[in-house]
Amino acid sequence: MKFTHLTEEHLPQALACTVTEPIRWVDPDRYRADFDAGNYRLEHTWIAADDDGIHARAVWWTMPDGEHPLALDCLWVGDDVEDRTGLAAGLLNAAHAEFRARGCRQIPEYQFSLDPDWRERADVVAAVE
Repeated sequence: MKFTHLTEEHLPQALACTVTEPIRWVDPDRYRADFDAGNYRLEHTWIAADDDGIHARAVWWTMPDGEHPLALDCLWVGDDVEDRTGLAAGLLNAAHAEFRARGCRQIPEYQFSLDPDWRERADVVAAVE
């Protein structure tokens, strides 16, 4: 499995990643809009991929004039991945190491966008866990 930032070549595959869990996520329309605004960038979007395709994707947000990512907006791991937590951790660790190598002093925050009643919904609680 290779961990790397997104390239134009893999952009269509990365946009096709669909979250099946009941949490908010960065869909293709939002990604394109924030990309055009300068908040999402190829070098701040990371994938875990092999010859079979993309198995995980992480999207970090930054200020349009910012140098470093500020917050992880979306973390997706395919439902067919056996060790979803392990793959997510590997992807985040690889990206964070690269961000630090480029001068980022602090690991970006992670944000959950959840409905106020999320604790009352077992499916959302399971997705958050």
